Amino acid sequence: MCSRPRKQTESRIYHLISRGVDHCVIYRDRSDRIHFLQLLKDLSVEFGVAVNAWCLMDNHYHILATSEIDVIAKMMRRLNAAYALYFNTKYERDGHLFQGRFKSVPVESDEQFLTVLRYIHQNPEKAGICRTSDYPWSSYKSYLRGGGLASTAFALSLFSSLESFVAFHANLEQGEESGEKEMALAREALGGIDPRDIASLDRKRRSDALRVLKRTRLTVRQIEKMTGISRSTMTRA
Repeated sequence: MCSRPRKQTESRIYHLISRGVDHCVIYRDRSDRIHFLQLLKDLSVEFGVAVNAWCLMDNHYHILATSEIDVIAKMMRRLNAAYALYFNTKYERDGHLFQGRFKSVPVESDEQFLTVLRYIHQNPEKAGICRTSDYPWSSYKSYLRGGGLASTAFALSLFSSLESFVAFHANLEQGEESGEKEMALAREALGGIDPRDIASLDRKRRSDALRVLKRTRLTVRQIEKMTGISRSTMTRA
């Protein structure tokens, strides 16, 4: 029986999830996680797939990746097969390690990308394991310190500062903040000025207001939407 074709998106960005069969543990110790990450690093280079984010839980993992879906599918099949062989050999077990084929969810906008990015990094905190910033087996710290497996440039370009990236991840609400909450936060930061009026200000006052907004936890995309001012103009402020 043929598998259903995977849904594609023009963004070429996908949220990938793979779980242990019958929810079994797929990482038993630190060395298992290190081995998996080395496989992921090697294969992502081989296939030219950008890994934007990742998180390893006990019985499943999440990856946010950018490439054509057929290329990602080949990489994922190699990744799961190679890791299953390693795991079964090490622990003298037989049979499948992963439950069916991996799940792929197309990411079709910047807003959805940020929601998925945060969801992946917050997995340990929402599971009651530890704070997002304390978990050692995700790409969160790569965003703060640089280096590591994750390609962070695109995601960080959507934030006005590293502080706004941290503040965004501190919010445990599901999904993006509502437009009303964004506006209220912006008005408070601006001392009551409506963000929609910033574009009509003179250049100096407009730049000053944009710098204030960029110091909040609002993302570049949120500021762009509420002010109508382009990202390139914001970067010059």
